[in-house]
Amino acid sequence: MPIRRYLPLVAVFLAAVPATASAQSGATATLETAGTHAFEGGLVALAGEPVHATARAANALPGSTLTLTFVQGGRTVRTVSQPVSGTGEVTSSLTRPAGLLTIRARVTPPASSSQSTGGSQVGTATPAASGPASSSATARVSVVVPESGIGSRGLRVRFLQRRLADLGFAIRHTGVHDTHTSNAVIAHRKVLGMARTGIASAAEYRAAAAGRGA
Repeated sequence: MPIRRYLPLVAVFLAAVPATASAQSGATATLETAGTHAFEGGLVALAGEPVHATARAANALPGSTLTLTFVQGGRTVRTVSQPVSGTGEVTSSLTRPAGLLTIRARVTPPASSSQSTGGSQVGTATPAASGPASSSATARVSVVVPESGIGSRGLRVRFLQRRLADLGFAIRHTGVHDTHTSNAVIAHRKVLGMARTGIASAAEYRAAAAGRGA
């Protein structure tokens, strides 16, 4: 099972999200994710598996907006917004290819106020220095390809090696899929009742990430 944490509140069902927040207005945005795994001080997800995110607002002024945004490769791939007053929640999920996925939750206060000019109402922006500030929380998820074989290296291999070690298999944490890693993969696949090969498939990655096959 993925290690579960949650900032700034405690949650028992969603994975940890390292988050930064600003709450000068008293409003607070928080962000939770599921389908992610805490690893090396960050979050990892498997390509082809859904990543779930929940943005919440607390103490939001009437007319505020709560927005949940997914960004990958410098491109916004999904945005979900809704008006909030006091508390509110926005939830969404998506499946992405490998790459860095940034998820943001933001509470934006009312953007304008009205003043009377010659009998008509004119919208004026609230000055940033005196008006309420927005509040945001951010999670960065490294989405990795869930497959490796001899010669593969990098984060996806380190993740697999750590998960297999956690399951009790003798394995070196080299970040390179070598013969020693292949032997551990074969042993893990044997426990899972899978074909005995040194190539780690997506199904084996999912099992290791979920803590199956100890």
